[in-house]
Amino acid sequence: MKERGFIRTTLAALLVALVSFFIIYFFVPSMSLHYFDVAFSMREGSINSAVFKEAQSQGYTQENPWYLIRHLSSSEGQREAKRAWEQGGDAFKHFVSALLTNFP
Repeated sequence: MKERGFIRTTLAALLVALVSFFIIYFFVPSMSLHYFDVAFSMREGSINSAVFKEAQSQGYTQENPWYLIRHLSSSEGQREAKRAWEQGGDAFKHFVSALLTNFP
């Protein structure tokens, strides 16, 4: 049998790690936020990012973001957030405050 070299093994491990990172980053935002503290759905300018910024301005700390992430990942949560985002200003602030008051 042919032995694998150190460089080839290292490059294979690096490739697996890189592919794993991008799969988690793009397709599993809750895990990405937990392990990497960054996710594609939380990029600057997204509705999810705006919800978190507004929540932080209302005194929410990100100790347990799972409730917000789970709600914003559902289709109902996305529809509500998009509707509030399109209405703008006070409607969006009210949406976030209602979301935080229902926080378990």
